[in-house]
Amino acid sequence: MEASTGISGATQVNKCETNQYTITVTNTAANPISNIVVRNTMPAPGFAYVPGSSTISGMCSSTADPSIAGVELTWTLNTLCGGGFSLTTGQSVTIVFSMSTTCNSVSGSDNVAVDYTLLGNPFTDTTAISIQVMPGAITITKTPAVKKMASFIAYD
Repeated sequence: MEASTGISGATQVNKCETNQYTITVTNTAANPISNIVVRNTMPAPGFAYVPGSSTISGMCSSTADPSIAGVELTWTLNTLCGGGFSLTTGQSVTIVFSMSTTCNSVSGSDNVAVDYTLLGNPFTDTTAISIQVMPGAITITKTPAVKKMASFIAYD
């Protein structure tokens, strides 16, 4: 493994809420890595990317949304950070983004794959995080009902 990939964020979420996740890619090789593509496959069903929530920092800076195909998010760093983008030994790039859950979400695994080139050879590094979906809080509010009384009352 020449690149170290990690994901962090909430491992226990409630239905119908939004949580932030962080993917970090670090070059642990003695040579630069290039052609870096970060793919995040969200748990399905019920998870969705929050548009406008993506921020890339470290050796690159961007707030562009990833490409989205079904439940897969893709950040192509050559496109987002400028052609010829690479990470030299010890350099990192961090992607922060948010996912929301619907009220029908189920637990699952969020999977990350990072494709890159090292010395002309293609490599892929993978990692995952398990996300448990909790039922969430239920709030019940009782509202009093007003009943109109009859206009007269009869007594015997």
